[in-house]
Amino acid sequence: MRNLSIAARITLGFALIIAALAITGGIAQFGLNHIDQRVTRVVSQDLAFFSHTVELQTHVSNLRRYEKDYFINIASPDKRAEYLRKWQHTLTQAQQALDEAQQHTLTGTA
Repeated sequence: MRNLSIAARITLGFALIIAALAITGGIAQFGLNHIDQRVTRVVSQDLAFFSHTVELQTHVSNLRRYEKDYFINIASPDKRAEYLRKWQHTLTQAQQALDEAQQHTLTGTA
């Protein structure tokens, strides 16, 4: 190193700095690509799963409500029939939400 001229030392120093920057840039690009893939997965799959599970939770709450209303109105056949229809319709919706949620199950990757 002592035998090199100042210009050669400066050139070698800049070359090492540029090489270090290129390596750092490559690592950063790899990291950004990995993050982009994970965000895409979250948006396309995980959020859809959570959306369907929230919908399912709402339907289950309504099922409980209609069941309660059915028993509250046990003396009224018309009201019982109305709440039974609502309960059956909501059960169908809950089953559809469950099926859709199962299509978007979490991948479990960290």
